[in-house]
Amino acid sequence: VQDYQPTVVFMNGEYWGLLNLREYMDKHFLAREHGVDEDRLDVMDNNEADEGDDAHWRALMEYATAHPLSEERHYRQVAQWVDIDNFID
Repeated sequence: VQDYQPTVVFMNGEYWGLLNLREYMDKHFLAREHGVDEDRLDVMDNNEADEGDDAHWRALMEYATAHPLSEERHYRQVAQWVDIDNFID
């Protein structure tokens, strides 16, 4: 969860409204907040890697597309790669 602060914003003296100032989500944030090795992270935005690469993501998507996850063995394989409960949340 990113910290945020509601902020009244003025630009060049002109009122721009109430905006939420939020922590920037990147590998440094994830390393600091979750204690993971930032050099081993792939930070994805849609289907592209913002940081790292998308090789693991592409492999996961290819597997999930080619194998019906309604079959227990395929579901278990994906569950080894993905934190299912976190993904559901």
